[in-house]
Amino acid sequence: METNKTVKCQVCGSMVPENESMQENGQVLCEECYMDLKSNQGEQKKCKARKAKSKEIRY
Repeated sequence: METNKTVKCQVCGSMVPENESMQENGQVLCEECYMDLKSNQGEQKKCKARKAKSKEIRY
């Protein structure tokens, strides 16, 4: 029986299925953060989860 484990992206904090996560430099990343890291555009983009998190109101 296969279990669906989830892991936390160490960049944006989103929970992703383990089989859809990437590893880079000892970090677990979601696919979108991994692709952002690999793109050489110079400007750090934020994945959807990180954008949503940054819009949260903090008290």
